[in-house]
Amino acid sequence: MTKNAYSFHSKVGRRIFLIFLSCAILPISALTLLSYQQVAHHLKEQSHLRLRHASKNIGMAVFENLTALNDEMLVLATLYPSHPDQFGSIFPRQQHSLDKHFISLAIIEGSGEKRPLLRDMPPARGFSAVERAHLAQGKTLFWVQFEKEGNKRAFLAAPLVSSGSGQDLLVGEISIRDLFRQSLQALSLEREVLVLSSKGAVVFGTRSFPAEWLEKAGDHLSGGVSGEFEMAGEEGGEMVGYWTIFFRGTYAADDWSVFVLEPHNSAFAALSHFRKNFYLVALLSLWVVLLFSSVYIRKTLTPLKMLKEGTRRLSEGDLSQRVEIDSADEFQELSLSFNGMADKIEEQFSTLEKTGKTIRLILADLDRDKIVDTLLTRMNRIVRCDWVSVTFERPGKGGFQTCLASTTDEGGARQRFDTDLGPSELEALRAIEEFLVTDTLGSLSVLLSPIRDLGARTCLVLPVGKEQKVTGVLILGYHLQQKPRQEDVIRTRAIADQVGIALANASLVDELANLNFDTLMALARTVDAKSTWTAGHSERVTKIAMAIGGELKLSQGELDQLHRASLLHDIGKIAVPNLILDKANRLTETEYQLVQSHPDKGVRILEPIRAYRDVLPIVAQHHEWFDGRGYPLGLKGEKICLGARILAVADVYDALISHRPYRPAREAKEVLLYMQKGAGSQFDPEVVNALLNIEDSVFVPSEAQASLPV
Repeated sequence: MTKNAYSFHSKVGRRIFLIFLSCAILPISALTLLSYQQVAHHLKEQSHLRLRHASKNIGMAVFENLTALNDEMLVLATLYPSHPDQFGSIFPRQQHSLDKHFISLAIIEGSGEKRPLLRDMPPARGFSAVERAHLAQGKTLFWVQFEKEGNKRAFLAAPLVSSGSGQDLLVGEISIRDLFRQSLQALSLEREVLVLSSKGAVVFGTRSFPAEWLEKAGDHLSGGVSGEFEMAGEEGGEMVGYWTIFFRGTYAADDWSVFVLEPHNSAFAALSHFRKNFYLVALLSLWVVLLFSSVYIRKTLTPLKMLKEGTRRLSEGDLSQRVEIDSADEFQELSLSFNGMADKIEEQFSTLEKTGKTIRLILADLDRDKIVDTLLTRMNRIVRCDWVSVTFERPGKGGFQTCLASTTDEGGARQRFDTDLGPSELEALRAIEEFLVTDTLGSLSVLLSPIRDLGARTCLVLPVGKEQKVTGVLILGYHLQQKPRQEDVIRTRAIADQVGIALANASLVDELANLNFDTLMALARTVDAKSTWTAGHSERVTKIAMAIGGELKLSQGELDQLHRASLLHDIGKIAVPNLILDKANRLTETEYQLVQSHPDKGVRILEPIRAYRDVLPIVAQHHEWFDGRGYPLGLKGEKICLGARILAVADVYDALISHRPYRPAREAKEVLLYMQKGAGSQFDPEVVNALLNIEDSVFVPSEAQASLPV
């Protein structure tokens, strides 16, 4: 770049300037017009965006106001069933708050009788089947009642908790204008608001609107959650932005669409002012550009072009794009800033990707150990730290357990130990709002001592839990005495929240599994308790059947199915009298038929339970013989499901090795010989072979079994 290239002291310089001047007038004029159009277009887009945001803000404010009213009603609906006799003294304490938010309140009993609580409530409409189903789920119902005179009344109805019949409701009438009051105060004077239901009915409006206006607005009700359009009219018409409030899922009500209107003249006031001064500024700018461009065009065009190209590539997703400018001026500094920004964006995208993957892995697993292992393994990829410690509740055992690992030594051993959190530690954790950065032990010495002993000087503590209950703690340790970066704290808090959800899901699955197992065990013991001779029979049969299933390499799902079927296989004997079950003599034909009916009766008992429908074939077929001579259907071979064939072997084995009123218990070797002889006739040979291969510990009789009379 030469210093005298644009010097006016030479003929070449003057000639270049004259050529540039003559060539610049046309493009600059075109650029001026294009700039004006772009400004107008940009201003229009911004106006649409502001209107959409305004409609969304109003919609969210309305939903929040409605949620607050719903919360007040739910509190009242909870108090009334608990203290119906004392409600007259409790209600006045709430009346001052309710009086500001509700026009009237009443309790409407299932019989239709109305009990006013706050002013007299005019009659409300009846409920549809969908609305009644919504209320039956314990949810609040919201609706707008349109009167013939054009008046609109809004109601909230909440089922009374523990109301007995489940049909008593707490109904409150609310002011629609009050729902919009706060948001309207923040609205500029030039803007108007219209609210339509999903059926096109006018719910609220700051002014009256003609029919053609409502018709065009109604055309946009099914056009999406939000959007904008323009309405032609006098003085340039109006610009409209809208946003939808979704009520159906929460309140079983019609959705509302909030329309915010602004006159074109108001929206483009700045553009009108700009147009008045535009020509003067454009002319002045032209001469300024002509004057200074001759000096700076070469100096500025090249680095700007490089920066523009770098920005374009970066916006297209090329995060490795960097710009190198060596001009020893602000352009070089700008290139350094650009490169720093690109580095930061690349780091942020990489971290976000790792964070998202970690959260997906955590939430996708219901195994508590795998959740913790994922967190310990991947945490250092997301935030900078030297140690990670996770403390969580021990399922079914009470207390807490801690897993601690170093992030700088990925192959190093991890520590797992029990942690005794006392009332003081739990209270200190509950007092932490979001996180705690500490370089001392303080009241959390039990939690922090292990990680401090490894060399941590600063700890980031993030409690995990719901409401006021602490269910776990995530701790990051730092070797140096430093304050964690704010972005690391935010990411760690987000991960801690997801860990809390994942651990809660794992605990819920454990609780459901335990509840299911306990229920099955209770049902099995109920059946076995009919006779002292069959006490523990179902549990022993289950133990043998599961051992056979393991020997046959059944999948975990098949083993779970076999486990449930084994516990419930004799549930049909509930319908068999004890006199028959305990009879020492030979059964009559009628008695024998009654005993043979217990598989069918077991199926009928379990049929209504959807969770047990997959075990019905096993329960129904566990007395079928492999050669087809069994009951109740006489099935043969592999037409008998595998679970029933396994259960048949386990059931007969335990029956023969146990005492019965009509015979003494047989020796295990004698029973096994009997099973071998029955292979191919009564039993599936493959199942019998599996029985012979399982460990002897499965066949050891319990003390109760051995003590029964012979």
